[in-house]
Amino acid sequence: MYKRHGLKVIGHEAYHGLDNWQLADKVWDFAGRDPSIQIVVDGTGNGGGVCDILRNKYKAKVREVQFGAAPGNKDDYIDFSSELWFDFDPDIVDLPEDEELTDELTNRQYDYDKLAAVR
Repeated sequence: MYKRHGLKVIGHEAYHGLDNWQLADKVWDFAGRDPSIQIVVDGTGNGGGVCDILRNKYKAKVREVQFGAAPGNKDDYIDFSSELWFDFDPDIVDLPEDEELTDELTNRQYDYDKLAAVR
């Protein structure tokens, strides 16, 4: 989990092996139990359950991101994930020294479909 203020990361926590209920509790604590803070969650797979718990149990303001969803720019990208990836400008954000995050941000491979959209 990453907490940010503007484009600066101001907090980070990582958990493994938690069920959806346990993870939702950790997310809510990480957000300071503040219902005015928007919590952005990868809603793919188990994340959808975490979103539901945050909304229903805590009445949290949750933005669920579906990375396989249709992109805004359908001419250049085949899915939302590709669009986010190529619109991300690492020069304008303040990222922490974090090996796991660096690995995630640098391991993506891509190619083009027959219509030249990024996938």
